[in-house]
Amino acid sequence: RTQYLMDLRSGARFTLSMGRNLVGRRATSSASVADIQIDTKDMGVSRSHFYIELHCMDDGKIKAVLSNAKNKNTTFVNNELIEGEDKIVLHNRDLIRISQTELKYFNE
Repeated sequence: RTQYLMDLRSGARFTLSMGRNLVGRRATSSASVADIQIDTKDMGVSRSHFYIELHCMDDGKIKAVLSNAKNKNTTFVNNELIEGEDKIVLHNRDLIRISQTELKYFNE
């Protein structure tokens, strides 16, 4: 099975790796540390915005957990605000919104 994010605006697909994936905006003036860099001018998207951690469970299924990186911008999953230390288990086709940027999580 493949886990990936899709940018609903551009259609770009970002494959997630096992372990921790840092998602953020592609930086134009400096190197971004994000594993997955979203090409957007939307300054409401931090260069280090959120993490998705993929874990292999005992039954062989992949569990995806989203958590905020330390930034001041908001993250919503299915229109629910993710706050502070919240950790949210993602399900196939969950919608992740950061500012005006919408990403869909796929586990296919």
